[in-house]
Amino acid sequence: MPENILDDIEPYIDFDKCIKSQRLKYSLNAGYVFSIVLSFLFSLFYIFIVSIPLLALIGGTNVPLWLILCSVVLILWMLANMILNNAFVRINGNNDTKNRENLQKVLASFYEDLDIQINNEKMMRSYKPTGRPIWGRMVTIVFDNNIMLLNITKLGKTNTPTFIHGFFNYLKAKKIKKNYELFFS
Repeated sequence: MPENILDDIEPYIDFDKCIKSQRLKYSLNAGYVFSIVLSFLFSLFYIFIVSIPLLALIGGTNVPLWLILCSVVLILWMLANMILNNAFVRINGNNDTKNRENLQKVLASFYEDLDIQINNEKMMRSYKPTGRPIWGRMVTIVFDNNIMLLNITKLGKTNTPTFIHGFFNYLKAKKIKKNYELFFS
């Protein structure tokens, strides 16, 4: 049994850093660092491959316009995903007890298989490991007084955050925020 209930699910959340930076921050351990470095290197490799037409254009080679546009869009997509992957969506609530109940109701309307595994004064967290053929998912809500910080993260094959789903996860979190505000504000 872990010493701290917040350590039940890897990667471990660094609560104080989350509140201070308003971004999802994890406690560092060797496995997590290795996974993130590997994902980051894969992302850089992807950006390099996609930017080859741009490099050819700079080198004076005639490159079709559609290929240049595709390269730019894919590079911007990947950079946006890398930035938004750990972004929180801030939800203003009323009081701690009602915030939890109401947010769980909204989340249940989005996820029929939501399983809140951590639920304490600082955080609610749901973890669904990967399974074939679906991606895993981690929903993290950090509480700071009447403010809730929501992050949705897709998990890859090794159940670590992916760098390709950040944009969609962020949009879904914004939609959850909109529903929460519509029904409970």
